[in-house]
Amino acid sequence: MPLNPYDNSRPFDVHKWSEYPQLLDVQKHLYSELFGETINKKRMKNLRVVILDLYKNYLEDPEQYVAYHRGHDYYKEKSRYNQLHIAIRPLLAVIDVLIENEYVEGVDGFFDRISGRSRIARIRALPKLITFLEHCREDNTQRPIPAHFICRHPDEEVIILKDADKKLKEYEDTDETIRMRKELRDYNALLEKTFIDIDLIGYPESIRIDTTNKRVRRIFNNGSFEQGGRFYGGWWQNVKKDLRERIIMDETEKPTIEIDYKALHINLLYNREGIDYFGTYGQDADPYLVRDITDDSERDIWRNFYKLVLLVCINCDSLVSAKRAIWSKIRSDDENNKYPELRSQRQIGEAIKEFEELHEPIARHFYSGVGLELQRLDSIIAEKVIKHFVSERIPILCMHDSFICTTRDSNHLEEVIQSAMMETLNEMGEHCPITPLTKTRDRRVTEERVDPDNPFYIFSIEDIIEEYNANGSCSPRIKQWREQRIQTIINYN
Repeated sequence: MPLNPYDNSRPFDVHKWSEYPQLLDVQKHLYSELFGETINKKRMKNLRVVILDLYKNYLEDPEQYVAYHRGHDYYKEKSRYNQLHIAIRPLLAVIDVLIENEYVEGVDGFFDRISGRSRIARIRALPKLITFLEHCREDNTQRPIPAHFICRHPDEEVIILKDADKKLKEYEDTDETIRMRKELRDYNALLEKTFIDIDLIGYPESIRIDTTNKRVRRIFNNGSFEQGGRFYGGWWQNVKKDLRERIIMDETEKPTIEIDYKALHINLLYNREGIDYFGTYGQDADPYLVRDITDDSERDIWRNFYKLVLLVCINCDSLVSAKRAIWSKIRSDDENNKYPELRSQRQIGEAIKEFEELHEPIARHFYSGVGLELQRLDSIIAEKVIKHFVSERIPILCMHDSFICTTRDSNHLEEVIQSAMMETLNEMGEHCPITPLTKTRDRRVTEERVDPDNPFYIFSIEDIIEEYNANGSCSPRIKQWREQRIQTIINYN
């Protein structure tokens, strides 16, 4: 089947940057070929950003396209979200001449007036551009450019505000945004100095992971710094759960544990009604089990479904829109049989009704849009946890309402996140006492090839030799980190 560029693409990144001499030479030679000897500084800068983004995209996935806008209301020069001042006219001039000279493949965007469907334009590097980039060396040999030489501009905005339509919204700085930005940049600086990798030995699938991508941002919603505010970014947020369990941190290959709050948002909603959920119903209570199910796999499927129900119902405005959203989600995202077989929106509506009846004390919050307020609460908690560990120079990875840390720091992290939750609720004017339970996920508990009496992974020498060449072992990447303090893109086959 031919590759669909509209299905396999990512947005153009206006903050790709590099001062690497080889890339600056490429930029200079390519500009001369395309535009002549007279230098236009804006065009030169746009050319650098475009070829850097295309090459990094190629390293991540050679088949992937980069989606970009051609409308003149995009890429505003005077915007806090465009620190390199990329402008639409020089940008299009660069892209069009790269397409014309067959360095880049271009795919037109479209708008279907009948269906209302639209897609913006796409580009990706052709072999001619890759060869040009990788051959531009003094000895004329072709070698890939290390991924870490293509970075993000240091002045990129990390405090993001979006409007109700999820578009970027300009804002004036306050003492609060300045404080948040400083604390977030301190966190990013700590992450940048930390070896964060993944143990892929024995993993059954082929994957690519860009471990150079460590920068985290905060995103606020609906044009308000009182809604949202969660921490996004970092490659660990974009891998599957079974891969997160394989993350290691620092060059001594310390295994990690993920710790999160148990049913955080349900707990917070019950707190608003003056009820301590786990204090009332018991620490073993499971708010996502509506029915008594003995089969483990079936129970997991229904738990996943009711987690989705809660997420949708506290973020939408009606039962009708909730049914539609859940129906769309389970039809488009259930290739692994993650959800139960529900064959209509009517069945979904009945299941939602069961969930509402189980949680009658908080049912008034459904369809109220309270979800973003709860995200704001968990982002404040996360902010406190992150600030504490940055002050101690201990790296942790934020996953919204959970955190990943080395096994050495797990007890300390659990104490801090529980303390941060209580402190935040006190500041907000808590409605009643709360029992903030946490739970952990540790691959060592279930990994078949691990000796339960030994905290480190045990493999046969045959395993190591066989899978070392498939890039599953972290050893070569640890050596590179120790010698050069760099990370790279993992290509695991």
